[in-house]
Amino acid sequence: MDAFIPGFPTAAGPTLHQYTDSSLHGVSCSGPRFCMAVGSYGSTDGRSLTEVWDGKRWSESARSSVVTASLDAVSCTGSHFCVAVGNSNDGTGQPTLIEMWDGMSWSVPQTPNTSDLSNQLHGVSCLSKTSCVAVGTSSDGTNQRTLVETWDGTTWAITPSPNPSATASSFSGVSCTRPTFCVAVGSSDDAASVGHGLIERWNGSTWAVVPSPISASLTGVSCVGRSFCMATGLDSAIDGWDGTAWTASPAPLPSAGFTANFLGVSCTSATD
Repeated sequence: MDAFIPGFPTAAGPTLHQYTDSSLHGVSCSGPRFCMAVGSYGSTDGRSLTEVWDGKRWSESARSSVVTASLDAVSCTGSHFCVAVGNSNDGTGQPTLIEMWDGMSWSVPQTPNTSDLSNQLHGVSCLSKTSCVAVGTSSDGTNQRTLVETWDGTTWAITPSPNPSATASSFSGVSCTRPTFCVAVGSSDDAASVGHGLIERWNGSTWAVVPSPISASLTGVSCVGRSFCMATGLDSAIDGWDGTAWTASPAPLPSAGFTANFLGVSCTSATD
């Protein structure tokens, strides 16, 4: 499958013809003349794929040195600072992968991993060059746990986060509006191994679980302040935060009998 970005001209992009099995998983724009899209290409030994928008066309940005890798999300504060996250494969496990863009090239900083076999990052949100939060999951092959890593401008470090389920808790997305306010979403199984939406909030010192009326897994979140966030997920899930509580919002469907799976969301205000 070729990578495709709706609403943008793609004829000049390299992805459509140069690579096989290419796909884009995340995008971040700092303005009308700069966007960065990330994903992967290659059906066997996948490699990270990054494409940049300059206001007129998409082109592939410089590649990183990581050979077997996939990027799931990216956050840019400007044309000279982006952070992309995902996972790589070193032959023995799946360690976290973080790539950082300085306007000219991608670098791969040292990132921490849990003792689990697999460590994957699925979402990232940066406020500045010295403040980023990345979220995902770690797995020992049987059980999954939430994973949070933070950037202080110098190093990446794991930040403890609750696991409501002893067997399956994971994060898919995160949105931060200030260093003392972030929201991460994902899923967590109950005692009967039924998945439910998981929402946790960062207050500057700890992560805490926030009650959610959504039973389905949540995949994306966007916050524009402490009093407004929108989270989306599987089975037509849309969950809104008003500063006090999360409330489920009905989603319009194509027709009767259909459902919808929302994979991401971006908000610029409480009404847009």
